[in-house]
Amino acid sequence: MENAELEKHLIDSSKRSEKVIIWNFSLGSFHFIEYHFKTIRRDRNDMVFEPATGFLNLEGLKQIITGSGRLNIYLEESKIFVRTHFKSIDEKYVITTSLPDLSMKEERRSEERLLISNIDVNLLRNGKIEKGVLSDISTGGASLFLTERKSTIPQVEDEIEDLHLISEELKKLGSAKVVAVRKIPPYQEHYPFPVWKISLSFDTQLNLTKYLKEL
Repeated sequence: MENAELEKHLIDSSKRSEKVIIWNFSLGSFHFIEYHFKTIRRDRNDMVFEPATGFLNLEGLKQIITGSGRLNIYLEESKIFVRTHFKSIDEKYVITTSLPDLSMKEERRSEERLLISNIDVNLLRNGKIEKGVLSDISTGGASLFLTERKSTIPQVEDEIEDLHLISEELKKLGSAKVVAVRKIPPYQEHYPFPVWKISLSFDTQLNLTKYLKEL
């Protein structure tokens, strides 16, 4: 996103105390907490977040603050993802971070999506072949459950070097980029173990009719 556009979104978000999800990946684990966006202070180059009303996940907070120092923040209403760096936390658990060094606005795919099931895929990520199950697909992107992970925990902006349908033969879909990530607890879907649901944006528009028979 352009800086001016992002700044406008952040100012509007802070004015309405928008709910945010703050998360990071540390020691191979995923940790998150729910907060509210309190204010953006451009003169100090920082943003301030305060705990959401109700239960405060102190263990999750501890894991996030003692991680790498990088904090990922998702503005739920605005559908904006930003990456920041932790600065401080006070006695009321109010968190101060840097201004974003990376931002992305989640764009909902406008193309018609085919909802599908039981279609296995292979994906090449960080030079390693992983396994997944396709959830939906359109000409511009797809979402899938990552059921066999061999590389790091997936993150927004990860490159998917190659994606194949597994039918009677491998059908190449091409390369893509991860635009959203969500951890799915055991039995929330069809899996007795935790899986990652990732949304992808194809680097090149897909000729979907070419694959209808396989789907």
